[in-house]
Amino acid sequence: MTRKDRLNDIFRDDSRTYAHLRAADPELPDHVWEVIIRFRPQLSALQWDAVREFTIVTAINMEPRTFETVRRMMTMTARFNAW
Repeated sequence: MTRKDRLNDIFRDDSRTYAHLRAADPELPDHVWEVIIRFRPQLSALQWDAVREFTIVTAINMEPRTFETVRRMMTMTARFNAW
């Protein structure tokens, strides 16, 4: 299996895990959801596991609609939430 396939498998698993959060904004575009789910900050795995769901909820509640907006939002809120 190629590295790309493994990353896609991770994306599908994470997408299923957090599907209940996506339901909070039914109009959330697919490309925005992909940015949210695939986002990995430069934090330890322990820190990211602790704040990931809260960071996703925060991003969805702010109703981003573009790649740039959601990427900036995830970058800022993930670091802030871990702090």
